[in-house]
Amino acid sequence: MLIKVKLLLTFKDRAPQKEQPFGLELPPGATVGAAFAALGIKPEEKKVALLNGRVVEPERELSQDDLLTVFPPLEGG
Repeated sequence: MLIKVKLLLTFKDRAPQKEQPFGLELPPGATVGAAFAALGIKPEEKKVALLNGRVVEPERELSQDDLLTVFPPLEGG
C-alpha cells in the first residue's frame, strides 16, 4: 500500500527527497510504527504523529492514501 508522508522540523532530513509529502510503500496492515521504522525513526525518539490530521499512536494501522505527518513535540512557554 502507498501512503503519503510529511516530515517536519528535525525529521525533515529523513525524507528520501526534498519534495514533501512523499510516497512510502508499506505492506497491507502496516502500522504507524512500521512507517517509523521504514523512515529510520527510532522508537525512543520523541515525536508526534498525525494521521490525516489526528494524533495517533504507533500501533495505529495505516490505510492506502493516508497522510502521516511526523514532527518533534513542541515545547515552550
